Amino acid sequence: MSFAEEALQAVRKTLTEVLAGRPAPIFDFVDPRFKEHCGLFVTLKKHGELRGCIGLVRGIEPLSQAIGEMAVAAATHDPRFSPVRLRVARHRYRNLGIDADEQSHRCF
Repeated sequence: MSFAEEALQAVRKTLTEVLAGRPAPIFDFVDPRFKEHCGLFVTLKKHGELRGCIGLVRGIEPLSQAIGEMAVAAATHDPRFSPVRLRVARHRYRNLGIDADEQSHRCF
């Protein structure tokens, strides 16, 4: 599985669990880049339109921890949109954009 696929799978699983009222899952990431501290933005789009985007400009925690936190924040705390519901998250978000970089270094 590629780094991007691993990241998207973590975002989807995190949103499914948290929006259902369960604790965020803990992942055992394979790619070592998940241990890096780097900026991260999780962007949710519905039918190509922005639905939520929240992130960290600087890496203040490992990407493995930040990715789930930013996914939940993008789905539930972006002030421009109402919170995403579980039914919507499961069926409508097929492509999630995750951009991570620090000092022009692309994590992926």
